[in-house]
Amino acid sequence: MEISRRITPEILAAATGILQPYCPSLSATDLVQAISNHRSEKTKHQTLQPSLTYSEFAKLAGISLPSAHRMAARGEIPKVRIGLRSIRIPYAAVEKILNGTQSQTEVEK
Repeated sequence: MEISRRITPEILAAATGILQPYCPSLSATDLVQAISNHRSEKTKHQTLQPSLTYSEFAKLAGISLPSAHRMAARGEIPKVRIGLRSIRIPYAAVEKILNGTQSQTEVEK
């Protein structure tokens, strides 16, 4: 019930009151539990993502899509071909690049 420490009881009561016409059996405790479950599901899905598209990588890195393609063409980021047309960038490599932990020798490979 970590969330209840950040949300005041008044706000929790108001949110429960707003939602009760749609879910009559909803209590404040149920609402806090649902929010906690949603956050843990969101975290679970984020940790399961094994690779990114060029577009996702570009958005995450704050670069343009053509720059992402150039980085892959120069070998600065690894790429994995899936099928004939689909190419993905491994998420572990993206984390290394964004955290600055990828060494220059790894980039040159």
